Amino acid sequence: MTPFNVPAMYGDKPTIMCINNFSKFPIYSVDFGNGIPIRAIPHNLGDSMLIWPAPPEQGGLEIYFASVVAHAVNKLSAKDPWLEEMRQFSG
Repeated sequence: MTPFNVPAMYGDKPTIMCINNFSKFPIYSVDFGNGIPIRAIPHNLGDSMLIWPAPPEQGGLEIYFASVVAHAVNKLSAKDPWLEEMRQFSG
């Protein structure tokens, strides 16, 4: 038994969400003999929000949204203050 209701994260009105932050994970330092990766695609484990390092030449972070959180972000107006804040940091 988990300490919270996992299926509830994917309901219409979730009371919890899962956020994973891999921003410090050295994914672009891994070399299996052919050099470091050009692009690393994050896992798809159903996180509501996932923070992932962008490729080194791009720099910064990528933020992936899923489930109800993704639907809420998609409904925001193009001039929403939160989206404008996020665009400040995009490349």
